[in-house]
Amino acid sequence: MKPILSVFNFRPVFIYTGLSDVDYACGPCASGLQATCKTCDSAKCNAEPEFGEDYECAVYKWVAEDTKYAADAAMTTCKSLKDTAQNQCNKPGTKATADGEFTSQNSGCGPCKTADKDAEKCMETNSAVSMTALLLPLIAALYALF
Repeated sequence: MKPILSVFNFRPVFIYTGLSDVDYACGPCASGLQATCKTCDSAKCNAEPEFGEDYECAVYKWVAEDTKYAADAAMTTCKSLKDTAQNQCNKPGTKATADGEFTSQNSGCGPCKTADKDAEKCMETNSAVSMTALLLPLIAALYALF
């Protein structure tokens, strides 16, 4: 009897900060890894994706003293796929007004979870808008000093 060869391969998935922590290999994804592993069976499906240009997003955290979410000073370097216009960042939505109502996805990179977006607990911006939102208050503060 001949051994049965697998026609499946598995690979990591793209997660806006790079690729998930799964190796490339033969066979289907292990049980419970569907969020970080992709099983495929087409020609060249196991090839590493081509990355586009990196961009930056802010990570928002709850600041108890101010009773609001605020952007961390350090920005996250986000990844994009070649030939796609997906340079999205996520930040607290208008209804995220208490600690625990917003959880930054992928360290601020990529879109919001659909349920959080629908509940207005998370909102999406492109990376250029995100940078402007951080720089304008800084410029205003510097202008006020001089």
